[in-house]
Amino acid sequence: MFVGKSHVMKKLFPYIFSLLAITLIPACSAEKKFANRLRGQWQIARYDVNDARIAAQAFTNLGTITFHKNHTGEVDMKNIFTQNRKAGASRIEWSNTENSVTIRGEEPELAKAWIVVTNKKKTQLWKSTDGFNRIQEIELKR
Repeated sequence: MFVGKSHVMKKLFPYIFSLLAITLIPACSAEKKFANRLRGQWQIARYDVNDARIAAQAFTNLGTITFHKNHTGEVDMKNIFTQNRKAGASRIEWSNTENSVTIRGEEPELAKAWIVVTNKKKTQLWKSTDGFNRIQEIELKR
């Protein structure tokens, strides 16, 4: 007996759909878990600038960054070079994948794509580059 293609597809569709759902749901889940973990206020505990041409510069206790559920937030931090506090917090927008964070806003030290090196409840360690052979590293703590 000859079985048509549409009959075979009708039989296979639930299996194919289930397989796709099983493989795609964990990826979305990891991204959402990370976004949930980021929400709230973090202390900017350390910001390092590593440049092969000069000695590394490390800055500590620079201020705070807050991530809101609607992917906006605020940064209230000192200028990394003068250590003077800026007048008021700067607004940011942010997005994430399961292993990266992108910040958009007026803070040149933070507004970039970051690779997540450490992702823990109370500690985040991220790295980025600026196109001038410098690597920035930021450590956030709760």
